[in-house]
Amino acid sequence: YAPGVKRPYTDELSLEIERQLPMNVLLSVGYTHRQTRREIASRNLLVPTSSYIPIDVVEQTSGQRVTVYNQNPATRGLFDFVFDNDPAMNAHFNGVDITVNKRMSAKWMVMSGLSLGKSIGDIYGTSDLNNPNFTFRRGRFGNDVPVAGKISASYQLPYGVLFSGVYQHYTGFPETTTVVVSNATVALTQVTQSLVVEPRASQRLPDVNLVDLTVKRAVKLNRFRMTPTLDLFNIFNSNAIQARTTILGPAYHRASNIVLGRMVKFGVNMDF
Repeated sequence: YAPGVKRPYTDELSLEIERQLPMNVLLSVGYTHRQTRREIASRNLLVPTSSYIPIDVVEQTSGQRVTVYNQNPATRGLFDFVFDNDPAMNAHFNGVDITVNKRMSAKWMVMSGLSLGKSIGDIYGTSDLNNPNFTFRRGRFGNDVPVAGKISASYQLPYGVLFSGVYQHYTGFPETTTVVVSNATVALTQVTQSLVVEPRASQRLPDVNLVDLTVKRAVKLNRFRMTPTLDLFNIFNSNAIQARTTILGPAYHRASNIVLGRMVKFGVNMDF
């Protein structure tokens, strides 16, 4: 660590306004700004940025034209990484949350929320700031989700039957599209180099929309209280992709995981 390195810190500002509306409805709107400063980054002092030589190539597997930076062979195997606070690592988040809730009255209730946000920062963490192969460093980092919303409602049907449902939506997670430059394309001092070919979140996983339903009814039997419950998850059988290959080539965007399929569950709760 560099002499005098300081602990990173986070500042956060939050503002929320809440208002009671007619029909037992409560509305709240909140804004949050969060910033991190003095984050720690690394630099290899023995391999400065000027020691990298740009080479324009067409990667053999994907056919993608990229600029790869070849490390000067004279610096091969040299390491002197120093970790220090660096403003290049600064990050910030801005978000808005809107909530609308209706208390149970007239046999029905609703709880809903909408979140809008944006996170900007360094996508590589503590990777060497001197290495120009870490392209598009600043951008959407982490599981940046611009839009996420959820609404749940319940309605009291005749004969003590409670019907409820939940709908949720969120923007797909950001993807980092890369290409791997190996000896098959060009001989490098680093042997193999993985390059990000576009700003992170230029590609995203598909949006997710899910609907769940529940029906239940409480029945009293002497000292016992029995509540049969029927749950239906993902009733429209959404198959949104949750993970896929992000390396350019024959397998690019091949799905490796999807949302769990429709499921029906029956259960009984007993109270005594």
